[in-house]
This record gives sequence, C-alpha cells and structure tokens, in this order.
Amino acid sequence: MDPKNARTLLVLTGVALLVGFFLPWFDIGLGGGVSGFSAARRLPTGASFTAMLWFVPLGGLAMIATAVSDLRYARLTSVLVGLALVGYAVVQTVRVFFATTGFGLWLVIVGSLAALLVPLLTRPAR
Repeated sequence: MDPKNARTLLVLTGVALLVGFFLPWFDIGLGGGVSGFSAARRLPTGASFTAMLWFVPLGGLAMIATAVSDLRYARLTSVLVGLALVGYAVVQTVRVFFATTGFGLWLVIVGSLAALLVPLLTRPAR
C-alpha cells in the first residue's frame, strides 16, 4: 500500500477509536446508551477493564499523532494498539466462556467437532 494512503487510513482508524469511545456502545433501553467514556467514568479505578477502556482513546490519539509525524512508528503503534485491544477482548471472552459453561455444552462442542472432523479425516470405502 502506498505510504500516503496507509498514513491516511491509520489517522482514520485512530479517529474511529477516539470518536467511537464517546458514542453509545450498548443500548440498555432506558432512553440512552452506555458509551466507553461513561463506563470508564463510572467503573472503579484500578480495574483492568477500566484501564483498557481508557486505552481506547489514548491508543487512538497515539495512532493519530504517529501517523501524522512518522509512518514507521505509526505502523508499530497501530499494531500495538490493535493487539492490546483485540487481545484483551479475546482473553476476556474466553475467560467468561470457561467460567460460565457447563459439562453439557463441552460435550456438545466435542461432539460437533467430531461430527465435522471424522468424515473429513476418514478415507472413503472402496
């Protein structure tokens, strides 16, 4: 990709993180939604979730600043911000999944994988 186009896309991505932080994330049906900003303000400080919420606009600002000033650092900043946010989301999703699922669901998952893999790994009869 052309460096100028990459720089523009990284600036827009940083702007998306920054603006998205202030827009509604969840609509709880009470006439207004919960934004990242409102959640970050209301949650107890020191929680890892609160820290990651504040990382969203800070990461966006860092991406904008580095994309405007130096494309080499913009690429690194973008990768680090993306890895941090996506990585945190994946870890929390897996943690919640393991904490809330029972043996029956695990049996269904294993059975479903077996139903998919056994026919694919078995040679057809001649």
